[in-house]
Amino acid sequence: MLLQKLSDIENRAYDLRNKINAIFDKFNKKICIKIFDMPSLSGGGSLPLTNFPSKCLGIRIDNLSVNRLEKIMRNNLIPVIGRIENDYYILDLRTIFHDEISIIEKAFK
Repeated sequence: MLLQKLSDIENRAYDLRNKINAIFDKFNKKICIKIFDMPSLSGGGSLPLTNFPSKCLGIRIDNLSVNRLEKIMRNNLIPVIGRIENDYYILDLRTIFHDEISIIEKAFK
């Protein structure tokens, strides 16, 4: 995960953004998804304070608070764990493998 190319992470970010947008377009619902440059923290081990460049999706859905969205995603059959930052639900694509994109896509349906 830590050694992934930023271009691969960015490709997954655009892929996931497009899939989520397609779901909301189908149901005529409003969603705002931005792609942010944000650091990932290694979180422990021998590199606890090391930052790694990443791409994150910031998601807002009309008429749904980010707190409620976070709870819905966490309570999904397969939990999707994100964080809330600057009034966006954040998914860090460095922490999401390509084969997990379909799980997240289904969680938004």
